[in-house]
Amino acid sequence: RGGVAQFSPTADGRISLTPDEDAELAAKLAFEGYAPVGESLYFINPSACNASWFNSRLTYTATIGDHVFYA
Repeated sequence: RGGVAQFSPTADGRISLTPDEDAELAAKLAFEGYAPVGESLYFINPSACNASWFNSRLTYTATIGDHVFYA
């Protein structure tokens, strides 16, 4: 509809691929309750957006790759 997909696997069709072993392990760990970012509800990629208010209004919890997580 002229919009932008929020999730790249939806936009580029990867959502239809068969998951590999890493993806299956990640899903299994998440289902079992493993939470490497704790109680985080929000994340940003600081190199892709300017969301400086995250640092002043939310509690930093973790960084994984290019993503910074907050609660």
